[in-house]
Amino acid sequence: MIGKLLAVTASGLMLAAALPKFNLTILLWIGLIPLLWALQGVQGRKAFILGYCHGLAQNLLMLYWIIYVTVIYGNLPLPVGIILLLLLAGYISIYCGLWALLYTWGESRGLAGT
Repeated sequence: MIGKLLAVTASGLMLAAALPKFNLTILLWIGLIPLLWALQGVQGRKAFILGYCHGLAQNLLMLYWIIYVTVIYGNLPLPVGIILLLLLAGYISIYCGLWALLYTWGESRGLAGT
């Protein structure tokens, strides 16, 4: 399970690095491969956790600017900005977890995957 967690984390970081701030668009071609590999043969809660970790890694890297905005423009303390980033990234990552759960559900019924 640790190897799969590392794979989905790497997948999330690769997809986030493909966006304009880092502009490594070549990673779009390979970014989902570790996630799809990690989801093979996994069902239920484990699939959701893997998808959630993927989304969390991706969203934490994509939404780094939330800390800057809340601290500089919102005049909030830095720990509050970090907590807000974690809450927002955690909430958005639920969607990735649900996608992974539905993907594995469909894969077990012959609707997706290999």
